Amino acid sequence: MNTHTSLHPRRPRLSILLAVLPGVIAPLLNPSGARAQTSANDILGTRFSEPELIQRFEKVLKLTADQQRYLRSELNRAAGQLAELQGQITHQAQRLAPMVRQTVVDEDQVLAQSERIFQLERAKKLAQLRVLIRVNNILTPSQQAAMKEVQQKVLALQDKWAAVQQLLLQQQKSGADLSAYEPLKKEYDAAIAEGAIERAESVLDRARQKLETPAPEPSPAGARP
Repeated sequence: MNTHTSLHPRRPRLSILLAVLPGVIAPLLNPSGARAQTSANDILGTRFSEPELIQRFEKVLKLTADQQRYLRSELNRAAGQLAELQGQITHQAQRLAPMVRQTVVDEDQVLAQSERIFQLERAKKLAQLRVLIRVNNILTPSQQAAMKEVQQKVLALQDKWAAVQQLLLQQQKSGADLSAYEPLKKEYDAAIAEGAIERAESVLDRARQKLETPAPEPSPAGARP
């Protein structure tokens, strides 16, 4: 069993929040202990849901046919635009690399090239934010509330997956055969693909119980069964 399997099955994704709204933002607390939203990442991160997550749980959210079509259209459009911008960023970064390897760096040249890269990165972040806003705007208030619940459940699921993965790594290091867990992995992947969080959670609970149960001691040689 592959212990490095992602929480979600592999599929194309924009990873919008990973790039523009970090999923883990360092808490900024004011003297009273309340969270102080002092950055764009803080403010936006508490307001928007990742489009890929909305798409995965579209059945739970009960998206209409029109909402589903709009969601797919925006994701496809954004994917093309972001891929093109990333290609330009990579190209310009490759041009910057030899400039900074010189014994004496040309300040004006490096600053000018860096500015080109910064402009492209800014364009990419704005493109990511644009699709983030558009996709979230199609959700009704009740769907937005349901999405918040989904996000909380997914976070809890990630914690359980991390615990199971750690146990699997320990078993692997001890030389244990992990093939017995393959059926559970397939069941888990299927539940995630269908957006069935409760079923996926149940699979993880069973996997953890199985992993934490000590293996039976082998019978002494020659002993009767």
